[in-house]
Amino acid sequence: MAKKKLKSKTAQSLREVMTRHAWYLRCRTEADYLHWCRNNGFSGSLNKSEQQRRNEQQCFINKNILEKLKTHNRQKNRARQIQDVYEKNLDFINTDDTFSMILHAGFRKSREPEFLLESLLYLESISDLLEGADYIKGVIRLCEYRQQWYQTLHGWQAKSHNQKRQFSDLLRFLLAKYPVPLFMDEAWRNDNSLHQSWFMHIGKGNNIRTAQKLPVLLTKKMAHYFIKAPDRCTIRGALRWAQVLALGGDQRTAEAVLATRLSTSFKDEDFWLSVLRFLINSPMLDIEQINPIVDYIWHQRFENQEVHLENGGIQLIEPAQPNMTMHGRTVASLLRQVHQWHRQLGRETQGGELQWGQSKINGFVFQEGQERKNSSKTWRIRELRSSKELNTEGRAMQHCVASYARSCHAGRTSIWTLELQEKTEVAKMLTLEVAQSTKLIVQARGLRNRVATTKELNIIRRWALQESLQFGAYI
Repeated sequence: MAKKKLKSKTAQSLREVMTRHAWYLRCRTEADYLHWCRNNGFSGSLNKSEQQRRNEQQCFINKNILEKLKTHNRQKNRARQIQDVYEKNLDFINTDDTFSMILHAGFRKSREPEFLLESLLYLESISDLLEGADYIKGVIRLCEYRQQWYQTLHGWQAKSHNQKRQFSDLLRFLLAKYPVPLFMDEAWRNDNSLHQSWFMHIGKGNNIRTAQKLPVLLTKKMAHYFIKAPDRCTIRGALRWAQVLALGGDQRTAEAVLATRLSTSFKDEDFWLSVLRFLINSPMLDIEQINPIVDYIWHQRFENQEVHLENGGIQLIEPAQPNMTMHGRTVASLLRQVHQWHRQLGRETQGGELQWGQSKINGFVFQEGQERKNSSKTWRIRELRSSKELNTEGRAMQHCVASYARSCHAGRTSIWTLELQEKTEVAKMLTLEVAQSTKLIVQARGLRNRVATTKELNIIRRWALQESLQFGAYI
């Protein structure tokens, strides 16, 4: 009983201290308050004199004033920069400054540059939206749709310090009378005019089924699942998500399909719907096999085959199975064919090696640990630039990346390897696929198509930030 009373008194005293002294620190809990004290050189105890409390309060006030001053100066400088870019021509623009170049392009293309200037200055004064390149472009594009706004920009106020939330709220304030899924914001960050029209179509209360130029025909059920797709989906990915769930698949199957090339390609939809039905109707199929199966089917039905001639040339012939169907196939027989194809790809090193030039994306090196303590590790991302390198990668990782040789040679995609070096040992960790047209990292797979670990994803994100790559939701 004594212990219980002591705990009760302690808890009561903590609450009293928080009530009397912690209000000015904006701390929500006792733990927050003590954490703030330790971080700023004050005692972590709650038993303090009034002078100590006053010192803490003055420290908080000083830090708050300094932070507000920094924010004010930053906003003031950016506002001046916006005005300068508006008034001066390209000869006076710092071409090494991404912010200036985006602004210059926006003013040059704008039909109402004065209105764009006014809008940018207002948003800079009340929000954080102009601190990221994607959001600056989105705001500029949004101003081009001024005639379709439901409300004036000056009626909007930021309700969060999070850029993503601010942007989402602004879009819906100006362009939507009805709820629009959050994944639709991608249309503005990537500046896709077709997808932007879908956003406004839904925002008017219309059904996605009646939107212009949909790449697939959606049933009512599919349209329902499209609206309910996860926020992390891409817009095209949400279409696939809707198809899988409406056809009877579960979320795990939908996510596995979104990790394939079907998340971005909608060629020959009738055929691919039959593939989706086949996968959904095979409930004991390991979802890790879905990606290899889709790659195999794509290669057999759509990819032209290469024949190596005696004179060293290469002749393209039609795909191996241009009339391939899913009728009568079983999971077991299809997996055997996939396995045989992988083995064949591993052997295809004779005579006709394909090579291609470096893409416009740079590699990446990240060092962690300390060499003098023998804890140094080097993460390296480098591009694979020949069919021979793809074959080697595929054999080492036991997946079908060798099938991408022709796509790489044609410049449609680029393949990268993530390696980890410790001392003199180099280990392959992941194989990455980047869509060249969108600079989107669409796949990251390890040994036998395993998914990336949290650590590996953090390395990829560093690379994506360095090279301004989009980070796919399903990798």
